[in-house]
Order: sequence, then structure tokens, then C-alpha cells
Amino acid sequence: ASPSSGLRLGPATIDMQQTKVSFSLNLPMSTPLNIDALQDAASIHINSRVEASWQVTADTLTAASKTPLAFRLDITPAGLALQLTEPLTASLREPGLNTATLTVAADSSCSGQSQQDIQCQFPAAQLQGKMTGSPYALNVRLAPLALARQAGAWRATSTTELGVTDTHGTLLQVHGDLSLTPAGLQLTSTKAEVLGLPLQQLLIDQPFGDGGSEGDGGEGMLQGSLAASLRDVARSRALQLHLPVAESLQVDSGSVAAQLQLRWRWQGTTVQILALQTAITLQQAGFEYEHFRVAGLNASLALAGWPRVVSTTPVQMSIKALDLGVPLTNLSTTFTLSAEAQARALRVTGATLQFELLGGTATSNTFWLEPLAGNGFAQIDLASLALQQILALERDDFASSGHLSGSVPVHLDDGKVSVTAGRLRALAPGGFIRYTPDASTLALLGQSDKTKMLVDTLSDFQYHDLQVALDYSEAGDLLANSTIRGKNPHYQQGRDIHFNLTIEENVGTLLRSLRMGDDLTRKVQNRSEHLPLNRN
Repeated sequence: ASPSSGLRLGPATIDMQQTKVSFSLNLPMSTPLNIDALQDAASIHINSRVEASWQVTADTLTAASKTPLAFRLDITPAGLALQLTEPLTASLREPGLNTATLTVAADSSCSGQSQQDIQCQFPAAQLQGKMTGSPYALNVRLAPLALARQAGAWRATSTTELGVTDTHGTLLQVHGDLSLTPAGLQLTSTKAEVLGLPLQQLLIDQPFGDGGSEGDGGEGMLQGSLAASLRDVARSRALQLHLPVAESLQVDSGSVAAQLQLRWRWQGTTVQILALQTAITLQQAGFEYEHFRVAGLNASLALAGWPRVVSTTPVQMSIKALDLGVPLTNLSTTFTLSAEAQARALRVTGATLQFELLGGTATSNTFWLEPLAGNGFAQIDLASLALQQILALERDDFASSGHLSGSVPVHLDDGKVSVTAGRLRALAPGGFIRYTPDASTLALLGQSDKTKMLVDTLSDFQYHDLQVALDYSEAGDLLANSTIRGKNPHYQQGRDIHFNLTIEENVGTLLRSLRMGDDLTRKVQNRSEHLPLNRN
């Protein structure tokens, strides 16, 4: 036994206390009594157990005892053989890891004839630890692990389980084949998951240095592909943790496919992201979010760069139906996308936008959106909107014909929508408006001369000119100043009539009522309170 001892083997230093050693010497009786013959025939067997503390230091890595170090060393004419006789657990200190623990199974062994020719077999080895300066924990299990040194070069191969977790759970889980050489590390997956989503064909490649400065770990790469249903994506940690909309999102259908390549470079204990490339395809997505419904969404986008990620080609997106209270159909758009990872900023810059609504079409070639900041703008041109469908949004006692076209500038500021100086105008030759209120509505409107004139005129009003000026406040209040010119052939011998109408409505309330199916009576009562009317 030794109270303290130190041994230096190449770059490693070994410190031990209370080492117990037993050994035996085997020598055939026929061995000649000379030094060369003894070296060729003798076998030495050493059993050692470091019961108290031990420590091994090599460069920046230090391994210290958590359990006794027990091993058997055989020195024979065929070479040296070292075998652990008990499981080994050691604490590791390394600049990139905190509170790391290494566990090696019993019966792990190494053998060889020289330092240049060594073979090692480990039934199982496991490394657990937290990464320095981050909330991430690393868990690596190698079972089995084969380590060989030939002609002075090391090579390790293993079936590997790799896990990365944080305080919320598992981020990355990889099962695969590991190859490790002085030139670098390569891990090819047989099964992998990121944030609970399956990854296919995952490859991690990390060179060790490229002739650069000391501590330069070389340029690493991760690539893989993803194919999953949107329901699985909606339930994943990626959405639940990073998108607050997830709790209100109900996915009905659709799938997503993605290909990813990420490149980085290690500098000492820090990693620098160099570039990100990804291609994402959404097919037949259908979902509901806070009463807004989307059906038949298809999209294709390709992104690249870091820390600024941009679309490498225009993003293509189409939606069969989008219900915002007012249904939009056959939406198609192309746009470019840019994102700033460090600033957490996302911007959409539009190229084309087209959709159908209210019997007509809407288009825009000038729009942009910053969804994370809640800012944006779109100049929307409207064509051939059916007057009947516009009136039917709130009332069912109007019959009408004719179509309107115009332009509406839509502003989004801190999540609030507004419109200033929107314009709509009826297409020639105009059309008709016929109002047939029921008895309860007439009772609400009252029996004044003004009311009677309005009802009589609109019983069969033939208009040739209809213009609307629209303003919409961030509070959701719509102000529509309308000018209508025409006549009723059955009223005052069909003389020309000019109406100036001012209509005020809280559109947010209206859209909610449309989505939730409010009854007609409540809507009529709400409208009857706002009928300022001037007649010229």
C-alpha cells in the first residue's frame, strides 16, 4: 500500500492514494536463466484497487475518483492486457462541461503489444453532464464501444445513444453509429427525434481542427429530414414552448416535410453558427385558431443564412378557404421572408396576393408584414364585390344587385388594424336595392316621416351611382360615408334621389357575431341605433 504516489504517462498524470496491489509471476521451469529468456517467457499478473482517491489529468481534462479503481494487469510475452474488475465511476472536469460523470462497465479491457498497437473493448460507457454556460444537459451512452490504436492513430466505433435535455425535457434524442478519430467525429442515426418530432437520415459531422488557431474545432455540420403530421407538430415542444398561439390552435389535418442543414464552428468552449439551410413543405393544412378557420393550406419555402435567414426563392402559398367571419377563398400569394435570429424579428415582403371574397376578387402587389411585432401594410385592390353579399353580412331583409370595385389601404400597428381613406364605387350601369323590413323591424324604426320616406324609397331603389369612403379605427370602429344616386319608379313619379348615408359599426363585434351566429334581432337593434341620414 502507498499513502500517495504520482505517475506520468505521456501527456497524462496519475495521482493515487491507498493503492492495494497484489501480483504473481509465472515462469516455466524450463526457462534458461538469462535476461532475454526471462523476458520472453515470464508472465506477470497484477491486481490493483485504488480504494481512496485517484485522479488522472490530460491537457484540459481531469478525471477524479467517485468509486474505487479496480483493475487487473497482465504482462505476458504476447503483450499487455488491462481489464476493469469493477464498474468505474469518475467525475470529469473539462472547460465545455460542468458536473460531468463518466461510468464504465466492469470487464472493459485494453490489450496490445506496444503503445502503437492497442485494442480496447467496453461493454458499456456513459457520459452525463451539463454544458458550460447553458441550460442544456448531455447524456451519451456507448454500448458497446471499440477503441483501437494502430500505427499511432486512434479510432473508436460504437453504437450510440445521444440525448440533449433542458429544464423542460428532451430536446434531441439520437440512436446511431458513432465513428471517432483524431480527424473528427461522425454520427449517423438509425433513429432520431428533435423536440418529439422524428428525424430521418440524421448526420452529425464534426472535424477536430483544420490547421487553424489553437482551440479551433473545425467546421461541423448537421443534416437531416423531417416528415410528420401537423397534429404531431402542434403537440410538440417546439410549438408549445416557443409559440404562445399553441394553446388556442386546433389542427384538423395536414402534413409537413422539411430538410435541414446546419453548419457551425467551435472556438474553444463556444460554438459559432455559420449557416442554416432548410426547405419546408406544408400540404393540405387545416386548423382553427380563436374562431379563425383555415382549410387546404399548401406552402413551399426554402431558407438559408445565419444569423439573418432569408428565403432563397419566393415563398409559394395557397389556401382553399380562410374564414375570418367573412369567408375568403382560393387565396394564393408569393412573398419573400427574412428573419433575424438574434433580434427575434420576422418580415414578410409581398410580391403577389389574390383571393376571392363577397363574390369578387382582391389583389395586392404592395404588402409587408412583421408578424412577431404585429406591424404591416397592404394596399388591397377590390374588384366586382357583390353588393348583395356585402349587405347580407349584417342584414337579411335587403335584396340588391350590382358590383363594387375600389382600393383599401390596410395598416397593422402593434397588432391593431386600421384603414384610412378606402374607396369603393359601383360598376356601371349600377343596380337595385330593395328593402322589405318585417313588422318587428318597422316597430323598432318608428313611424316618423323620415323613416317612412326611407322605407318607401328603398322599396325598389334603382341606383346608377354608389360611392363609399371607408375609415376603420384601431378600436374596430368602421365609418362608411356613402353617396347613392338613383330613383324609385314607384315613389314620387320616379324623380331623382340623392342619399348621403353615414354608417358606423364596430366591425370586431360584427365579425364575432357572424362567427358565433348571433340572431337577427340583436343585429337589427344594434343597426337601428346608427342611422344618421341626410336627403338632398
